[in-house]
Amino acid sequence: MVTVGVVQQPSSGIRSAAASFVLKFIASQIDKICRFVVVLVAAPALGASAFGEYQFAVTTTLLLALGTELGLGLWTTRALARDPAQSAAIVTAGLRVRVASVGPYLVLLGVIALVQGRADLRWALGALGIATIAHSFVDYFGAALRGHEDFRRDALMNGARAFLTGAAALAALRLSPSLVGLAAGSAIGASASVVVGVLVLRARIPVTVARPAAGTMHVSLGALVPLWLTGLLSNLYFRCDVVLLQLLADDTQVGLYGAAYRLFDAWTILPGAIVAVVFPRLARLLATRSATARLELELGATLLLLGIAAAAVSALTDARLVHGLFGAGFAEARAPFRALAFALPLLFLNFGLSQSLLARERERAYLVLTGGLLALNVSLNLAAIPRFGGVGCAWVTLVTEAARTVGCVTIFATGKRDAAGGALAG
Repeated sequence: MVTVGVVQQPSSGIRSAAASFVLKFIASQIDKICRFVVVLVAAPALGASAFGEYQFAVTTTLLLALGTELGLGLWTTRALARDPAQSAAIVTAGLRVRVASVGPYLVLLGVIALVQGRADLRWALGALGIATIAHSFVDYFGAALRGHEDFRRDALMNGARAFLTGAAALAALRLSPSLVGLAAGSAIGASASVVVGVLVLRARIPVTVARPAAGTMHVSLGALVPLWLTGLLSNLYFRCDVVLLQLLADDTQVGLYGAAYRLFDAWTILPGAIVAVVFPRLARLLATRSATARLELELGATLLLLGIAAAAVSALTDARLVHGLFGAGFAEARAPFRALAFALPLLFLNFGLSQSLLARERERAYLVLTGGLLALNVSLNLAAIPRFGGVGCAWVTLVTEAARTVGCVTIFATGKRDAAGGALAG
């Protein structure tokens, strides 16, 4: 086993992470741009109805993948940041769990595909399921690299993944402008990116085939359960609106809301890149009992200001963005996009709040919060969709993000009171 030393940072602040942020941002930007280009080409080529089916298939495969993600990525990043000397054992243990999760995923996806009435939708679900499995492995490789704060290799791998998947999807769509063609191209490109990911990972971490120590594996599984459930419930409330729209509205509504949500989701490049860079530092500082208040304050203030700026830009340019990018046929997507824009400041801030809680190992408290948020989101969507359609989903997203902010702040306050009480008792 190779021992990897921790590089000491001159400062733990956000400014000192600028170079890493730039690399992560560029990689995320390439990924978002490639996905966005595919959407821009696919939406008019397929039409609102078929594009709605594509959104349904993508969302379904992603939701199933969340059920088998098991919190591996975050656990691996946090574990490597705190104990880089155990890198090979940690990554090997994680990969074994990741491989074991593929079987149940395929079984569940097969059942869902069989009950679909249209053959092309069944084939699309199968192809996108393969693509999702491939992406899950590349995501895990990236989590391992970020645990060592190796953002150069992480950026290289994710940039290659974005290019391969996007290029294959566009090529397939040109050859066969259909739902199945687009899904098949995505699967081919994503599978090729796994090969690249393996090569990049092995250049940094000497992953072995030996079984990790029994104690390490036991502790890992115990830590995975709350992280897995937290990630699952959190992502469910982000994704369930499309499924509920499909059930309670029609394909056109799903397509319009899907276009608006793509514009909204494009903004998450910024907070996603920032928290990806800062999270390993937070985990390492907490492990060594170093002060983290300044870093958390900088993180929250930076994300909130960026969210306000993103909301302002979206509100001022919503009509031009929707019409210019999707065409006149998607003009009605402006209304849900405008509503989603108001949620951006809270969404950005919540990226930082949630990751700070997970770095502090408060995932059990955050799990209770995400369970409540999911129940709130589903209840509000069931009431809003029949009357307001996709616009109702957008406003529900805003309300849910506001509730998440209040919940995260409450958990922080509770933790500080508990810590103060423990100190007085001592």
